[in-house]
Amino acid sequence: MLASVVAITGCGPSSETENPTNNSSNSDSSSTTPNGTGTSSDNNPQPSEDNTEASEKSRVKLVTQRESCSGYEPVPNVEVLFHDEQGKVIAISKTPENGEFQAEIPDDALHISLIEPASEDLEEKRYIHTYQNIQGGVNLGKISFTKPDWFSKANNCIDTPVPESQNSCQSYKLDVSELLSTYPNHKLQYERTKDLTLSAEYVNGRNFNVSFCESDKSFNFIVSSQDGTQSIGAQFLPVAGQESVKLLPEHFTHQGVKVAPPSGSSFAQNNGISAYQKNNLTGEYHTVLAFKTDEINFIFPTMFESHHYRTQMTDAINLDTYSISMFSYLRSKIENSGHFDSMPTDINFDTAKQFVLGDLNNSFSFSFDFSLLDERIKTSTWSFELFRMYKQPVYWQVNGGIKGHLPKFQFGDALDLEQIEFEKQTKFSVRLNGYAHMPEQLNEYRTYKAETNFNPNEKEFSPYIELGFDFLPIQDSE
Repeated sequence: MLASVVAITGCGPSSETENPTNNSSNSDSSSTTPNGTGTSSDNNPQPSEDNTEASEKSRVKLVTQRESCSGYEPVPNVEVLFHDEQGKVIAISKTPENGEFQAEIPDDALHISLIEPASEDLEEKRYIHTYQNIQGGVNLGKISFTKPDWFSKANNCIDTPVPESQNSCQSYKLDVSELLSTYPNHKLQYERTKDLTLSAEYVNGRNFNVSFCESDKSFNFIVSSQDGTQSIGAQFLPVAGQESVKLLPEHFTHQGVKVAPPSGSSFAQNNGISAYQKNNLTGEYHTVLAFKTDEINFIFPTMFESHHYRTQMTDAINLDTYSISMFSYLRSKIENSGHFDSMPTDINFDTAKQFVLGDLNNSFSFSFDFSLLDERIKTSTWSFELFRMYKQPVYWQVNGGIKGHLPKFQFGDALDLEQIEFEKQTKFSVRLNGYAHMPEQLNEYRTYKAETNFNPNEKEFSPYIELGFDFLPIQDSE
């Protein structure tokens, strides 16, 4: 069902975001008028079941969630603000108990913001997510309101019982003694990023363990020579009733294929390879092994369903007022022959310099243009860390196209940007990213990502490119 949306007319900023009550227990969310009274079905009629195609195209869909010890849980009562072109609030609503929000986009609405419910702890960060240019309809997918900084699954979920329906794992003692003479001083890698050196000096007196989970298809082990010229893999299932895994030379039958980056490439500081398999429980792809290319520069087509190459470059410069850090990241599918043809974007500060020296006006309303950086980029996400500057720390993200304008957004009592000195931020940043073969139009791209599961074998998910700029005021970066 569609959520009720209340139009705002003739109200100042303080009344634009008064909290509507949520009286619905199903996927339909209710709203209130600006004075806090409930809306009736006469004032907010629900659409009929036979909605027209035009109505379908003018909807916004999204899910609000946060990380928990059992995975992700819905976040209800997130305030939904619809903004016009100038950033003013023209309509409000709220997400329902299950976090699944769907509504008709009001006339004149161009942008949407989602404001996390306020916490009683004023030291806890409050998240605001803004999405620009939603006209025509869009599925924004899952929007995460993360736990506070102190939250960590490792520290806070140890005593949380795992439901029987979820993944369970068993730990096995790992015995590598039979490999020491066959593969002296070679590196053994297993369980995503664990590794050890096959030498008596390294192994003797130490205990090693390997886990196997219901979601795993097999044990996976890679042995590589120190000089990087040889690499071979082993893949097998655990034996029922045994509590240890003894690796034997005859287990290693999967020859590695050398990876060959594009000729003339100058991939720099951080290169790696990810190997993917399907999760036995969910059917989704996940990384089962990840290694740096200066250690293992091979793929294993007979072991894994897909391999991707990863590379990242970083650099930094100082201007008069800002220190600018930049990174360029590429992830690209490797063919079974070991070849791939995508290149990362070169480090180039020209656009960032032009932005700082030209468009940046020390306010939260500015224009930007990153359209000449890389044709594969589809979206931009600005992040503003307003932690010491408001009554409650606010983390604000704005997602839109690679060229555009941030108007003077209004958020009512949640955030008043007019009260904040832009240059006093600890830092602000922009991330520019895109899947080269996904739709070009912004909302078609967003919807495709939201409705399509990641598949490393499909061309739509390779290559992926991301560029990032962090802007730090010089007085805070010194």
